[in-house]
Amino acid sequence: MESEVKQALETLERATANCTKGDRHIVVLDRGWIFAGNMTQDEHGVYTLTNCVNVRKWSQGGFGALAISASKAGATLDDCAPIRFRADAMIFAVPIPENWNG
Repeated sequence: MESEVKQALETLERATANCTKGDRHIVVLDRGWIFAGNMTQDEHGVYTLTNCVNVRKWSQGGFGALAISASKAGATLDDCAPIRFRADAMIFAVPIPENWNG
């Protein structure tokens, strides 16, 4: 039994080794706005993106390619001030690595 648990934990570690960690996300909002930044949520359910950019366009690959790397997707990014939005304005969010736009 102990070896099965150890094996299961090793499998879990391997499976999550490449998962993105941290609070950096691409956020798709209502009306087609796409931003990337460090996302937090306050006690009232309002989200804030700091250290953020507006994803104006990308030229290579679909959204999946953009989620992997902004530069490889040929993305045009515009710096922006921190933004705040309610949960009902968010379509979805995708975690991204810290070096996503590098």
